[in-house]
Amino acid sequence: MLNLSVLAAIGGPEISLAVHIATAFAVTGAVFFQWWVLHPTLEGRDESEDLKEALRLRWRMVLKVAIVLLLLTGFYQMWAIGLPKGKVDPSYHMWFGIKFIAALGVIFIASALAGQSKALAGMRAKGGTWLAVAAILALIILWLSQALARMGAA
Repeated sequence: MLNLSVLAAIGGPEISLAVHIATAFAVTGAVFFQWWVLHPTLEGRDESEDLKEALRLRWRMVLKVAIVLLLLTGFYQMWAIGLPKGKVDPSYHMWFGIKFIAALGVIFIASALAGQSKALAGMRAKGGTWLAVAAILALIILWLSQALARMGAA
């Protein structure tokens, strides 16, 4: 069993938070890059289908690692540091829930766009729209993270 006191003694919460934030910013940056640069450049070009598939394959691998890192570090933050102790704004849990649902939305959209499922081919066909939705959700998540930090914990 993992001993959290050992991780805490070596700076586990700080390392976990740094990995979480860096991964979140990397995924957010990639979503914005895809939305503003990559998707418009490749949209409507039949000769780029092989390139699109190669990019999707590579992004899928990076995304899988990012999702695992975000979930592990996020749950570790909740477990090791916990929710704010003592007097907390009564709306903290509501805002955290909204942030978590928005994060699941970004994960779903990114996975659907990178995936191969025939059921989600329609989402891939309207990739620009879904990338915009993911980008807006990512901005909401970043804003909520700051608001939650001011309430006591992120």
